[in-house]
Amino acid sequence: TFLALHLNVPPSQPESKLRELYLLRRQALWGLMVVVAPELLVSIAFGDWRAAHIGAKIIRKFDSENPTEWTKTHASFANMGGIVFQMQKE
Repeated sequence: TFLALHLNVPPSQPESKLRELYLLRRQALWGLMVVVAPELLVSIAFGDWRAAHIGAKIIRKFDSENPTEWTKTHASFANMGGIVFQMQKE
């Protein structure tokens, strides 16, 4: 279960012992929750998959002139906080 968890991208902070402890604690708590309630992981995974599906559809709709195909992988990475968007007002 520990390797099956794909947690969100952690907040950007300088490397420190405190950050390492935070990440370890976060992974340990999620691992414990999955052992106690495995259906929780399944429901969260389904929610993430559905959000990526909807997000990819929305981006494809609004960015139709871009030659790069926006996939669920891109949308999932954006949902995890790995991509930062800067929207322009028209």
